[in-house]
Amino acid sequence: MTPKDQIALEKRQRLVIKGTCNRLISRFSLREVRTWEDVYRMTGYDEKWIAAQSNVKSAILIVELREYCKNLQENFEKSLHEKHEIKPTEVTEGPRPSNENVADVQPVESKTTPPVTQAITIAPTQQAKDNSNTLDETGFNNSSDYGLIPSFNERAFLFWFQKKCVKESLDKIIGLDISQYASITELSTAFKDPNVIKCPKSAILIIATTGTGKTFIQNAIDRRLIDLKFADDKTWGHIKRLSITRNSVVEQTKRVAKNLFGIDPVIETEVLNIEKLRTRAGQLWIEEKHIIVNGEEAVVWSWKPIINPAVLYLDECQSVKNAGTTQHNIIVSYSDLPNTTQVYISASPFTRVSEAKAFAIATHADISHLGFPSGTKLSSATWNTYASAIAHPSAPDEYNEAAVERLMKDLDDYIVRVKGVRWQFNAINSVEIIDFQNAQQEKEYNDAWLKYLEKKAKLEETVTDNPRFQKMIALGLFLAAAEYAKREIFAQRMYHDVQEGYAAVCAVKFKKTIIAVTKILVERYGVPRDQISLIWGGGQTQLTAKQKLKAQVNANKDIFEQAGITMADMCLDEVEDRVLEDLPPELRLGNQSKEQRQNEIDRFQSGKSSYCMYTYKAGGVGLSLHHTDEMTKQKVRRQKNGYAVVEDIPNIPTRPRKVTVGPTWSPIELVQGVGRVPRLTSLSNTIQHFLYFRGTVEEDQAFVVTHRLKCLSKVVRQRENWQDIIENHTKARELARAKVEEYQKFETDDPQIDINPNLGEEEED
Repeated sequence: MTPKDQIALEKRQRLVIKGTCNRLISRFSLREVRTWEDVYRMTGYDEKWIAAQSNVKSAILIVELREYCKNLQENFEKSLHEKHEIKPTEVTEGPRPSNENVADVQPVESKTTPPVTQAITIAPTQQAKDNSNTLDETGFNNSSDYGLIPSFNERAFLFWFQKKCVKESLDKIIGLDISQYASITELSTAFKDPNVIKCPKSAILIIATTGTGKTFIQNAIDRRLIDLKFADDKTWGHIKRLSITRNSVVEQTKRVAKNLFGIDPVIETEVLNIEKLRTRAGQLWIEEKHIIVNGEEAVVWSWKPIINPAVLYLDECQSVKNAGTTQHNIIVSYSDLPNTTQVYISASPFTRVSEAKAFAIATHADISHLGFPSGTKLSSATWNTYASAIAHPSAPDEYNEAAVERLMKDLDDYIVRVKGVRWQFNAINSVEIIDFQNAQQEKEYNDAWLKYLEKKAKLEETVTDNPRFQKMIALGLFLAAAEYAKREIFAQRMYHDVQEGYAAVCAVKFKKTIIAVTKILVERYGVPRDQISLIWGGGQTQLTAKQKLKAQVNANKDIFEQAGITMADMCLDEVEDRVLEDLPPELRLGNQSKEQRQNEIDRFQSGKSSYCMYTYKAGGVGLSLHHTDEMTKQKVRRQKNGYAVVEDIPNIPTRPRKVTVGPTWSPIELVQGVGRVPRLTSLSNTIQHFLYFRGTVEEDQAFVVTHRLKCLSKVVRQRENWQDIIENHTKARELARAKVEEYQKFETDDPQIDINPNLGEEEED
């Protein structure tokens, strides 16, 4: 046996002993282990040996059982130590050395501890079972579950850190250490036993960075709660679990749940986008009431008791962080229901104490340590006082990292963090400062910039009801024009990337840019429309009422001139001149349904199309456009740690990705722009270029982005307002350097995601 095989054998032997001890303790609590005979039989001794023991019919105490289990583990480790440290001496004559039987080490004599040699020897059937788990029919190796109980209904492969997260989450939700049980059946029995002490949490928060498989983690938790029948006696409703996510990933979430985890997304766990909760789809559980508060009408949302879902999953829970919004109020009201469980999931759940209200209230945590009366729980009634105490001396709605850290520490027992993730392939991000290709591009850009400055100056000179809002509108018009000026560059880059053997992806902010790039690819470069996948919601942005009116006034200019009425008189002089393009039907640029959107994703992921464009809004969170074998007949084998076998990757017909990212002034959009294509299971490095025009205000933004990309593993603090660089363009360089200094202040040497293509083994914290 090679040293490597010996180490693997010893590891399996440890797992056998640990599993045996766990089963003994758990079954003792279930009164299935009462005598030493029960203990010996479960440990694995044969009937002849058991019958020869004097204490076989004696009752066992929990103290004796714990000592027995401790001795099993200690004696095994002692035998290994002596086996490796003491080498046998070759004897040709004379008496044998005193250590001749060291290989058959016996435990310390005890009336309660029998020999353990059988306990540490894996039976042939068990060993065959372990070996058969090395590679399954898909090539995945899943021999270690990190304390997570397997589910027979689950077909998905989970990485080690996902298993640890699921196990820790279930421990908190159920209130038991699930590693103490060998199967769902045993866990279910313990869960229903009133004599087993359980300390379940009413809510948990899972924090996992972009691309680490939060959908898989959620469904793995849900699968086991279904197997456990966790919610069956908690509600009379036919829908016992509700998964709330973004509209853009509803279909993908349903597919993963059904195909990989055997969860029916209609019968077992309903999947809804959060906007539908306030429509007819949510009326099954939610009531909207109008009441009078201090003489004013107010809307109150409440969940119908008894028929409510017992478990609520909230993916990307930052969508409910803003107090006063309908989504926030609906989720907060769910915490008023008794006997429910909430699972919050996000990479950046909140950046201010006030934004944590929905999750914090859901925990019903004891807050008496902050000076509240003994037994006081977090609730809507106590939230304001609690938040003020945590945030002091600042206000809860202020950005204060120290206050957020205090909040996270106070609720740490309800938080599960996914740490130590290792990626097989890199995301290679770079910022490019590019020149204008021609005079037309430069003129379009400069005209839009000058128009913005004129509008901004005029707003600063006049008194308006909301100057900040009007400046944002003017800024939006400039950003749209600036992005549109790059349309030819986007199309050219994508075309050349495909010619070089890549699948080309382009992330932009505005629909108008996608329409223009599609037309250029088809009409100028001859790319078949079927080769282009669009993820954007579809259609042109419709004209506003004022834009339509301005178009009508321009069409009848003579009538208004004769009447002496100008555009300024009608407050239309600042309205953008827009006309809807007449788009050829063969370009298929109309409105896009949810099903059509998913079909576009599938075509790109399966390799049927080589070009893909998406808007930041439509792409959103959860979208995966990585180099994958998920939708191809050919599959790569997987190593034990989940990494792809590199030799198999050239056989996959899908292409490596190359991404062109348009400028964005939103930190959140920046993260979305770099997070859609490089994913945990990508089969190659992802090359991503961010394009900024030289000699413009974008060059200062590029300076900031260059540094920001170095610390993307940090949660993006939404207080960052890069738009200051535009709005205070005379100080753009100074502001940009200040932003970079702020990033460097908070950078850490221990990022949440460590991209390391050379790592070959599992890593644990």
